[in-house]
Amino acid sequence: ACEKIYLKSVSSKMLDNSIGYIRISQFLNSTVKDFEKALFDLKNQELFIKLTNAEKICGINLTQSYMMTPSKSITAIMGVSDTNLSCNKSGCEICDNKNCKFRR
Repeated sequence: ACEKIYLKSVSSKMLDNSIGYIRISQFLNSTVKDFEKALFDLKNQELFIKLTNAEKICGINLTQSYMMTPSKSITAIMGVSDTNLSCNKSGCEICDNKNCKFRR
């Protein structure tokens, strides 16, 4: 069976002086979606820190260039719902061949 391979075409980071850097290495079907996600991540870092009161609760701050301190801090949004949903599994997660050389 064929397996989907995901190629990353967009990378992003914050530079000094509050400048966000988004790099597009190639144009793929997923590039627009990946670009929009990177843009959302850069624009909403400050809002996320303020809404969660992260500075007071756990000591996470943002520099002028939107880098979090202490280093290795991360932000994440996780959805919660009353509806019981299952994860979509594909590829190696659903394959019964435990001895496959491509197994992750």
